Formats: sequence, C-alpha cells, structure tokens
Amino acid sequence: MKFEFDEGQRQMMLLAIAELALSRPGWDWTLGKLAQQLQGAEMFTEFKRVNADRVKSERMPLGPCVAQNDDRELLEWLSKAKEEGGDFVRNIAEAALRADWENYPLLRPLLMVMRTKYPAYEPSDAVKQEIRERREPA
Repeated sequence: MKFEFDEGQRQMMLLAIAELALSRPGWDWTLGKLAQQLQGAEMFTEFKRVNADRVKSERMPLGPCVAQNDDRELLEWLSKAKEEGGDFVRNIAEAALRADWENYPLLRPLLMVMRTKYPAYEPSDAVKQEIRERREPA
C-alpha cells in the first residue's frame, strides 16, 4: 500500500507522531521506525526535543499500564522486544506490557534478567540520553 502526500503533510505527520511518542514513551521506538519510513528521523527527533516541555506538562497519569510507570529504559526494551523478539521473548514482553499492578511485580525480576540476557533489544544511547533529559526538571 502506498500513500502520497506533500511535504507539509509529511511534516504534520512527523509532528503528530513525535507528540505521541512524548506522551506515550512506550511507543517511541515504533514511532521512530515510522519516522524513518517517512524519511524524517531527524525531524522527528527535533520535534520531540522542542515539544518535550509542553507535552510533559499536559501528560495525564497513566492508569492500568504499569510498565509505563516503571523504568523508562526497561519500557523501551520491552517495546523493542515485543516488536523484534522471537516468540518466547515477544510473549514475555507483551505480558509485561499488559500486566496489572498485582502481577507486574512478579514479572519485573524476570524482565531484569531477560534484559541482560537479550541486549539486542536495549534502547540506543541516543534514546537513553533522551529519557534522562525528560526526567530532569525543567
């Protein structure tokens, strides 16, 4: 399937997915891949940088998705493992992303071991830096 759009529309899509990545960090890796397909990875990163303070202040606390309230780097690992992992890794990552408050603490020790065992799904240094910058107070 192919879509055709002009440069202005492409930039609006990149802005929209950048804001979604900021408000839903677990989607950052996947949305970054979409930005690459739109030949806009640099613009996507810049949109996230210039809009981070505005989106952060508007963010609502996330309810049932416990993983998003935990370690952001682990969340990025889970997202990538869910997208690229083999069946076993993908199923564990998906279970962790869906786990509720009662069950997530049971999975977390396993996730820490798996993250060490499967470093291929580790977020890039650039993503780690971006996560650290988001944590710092404005």
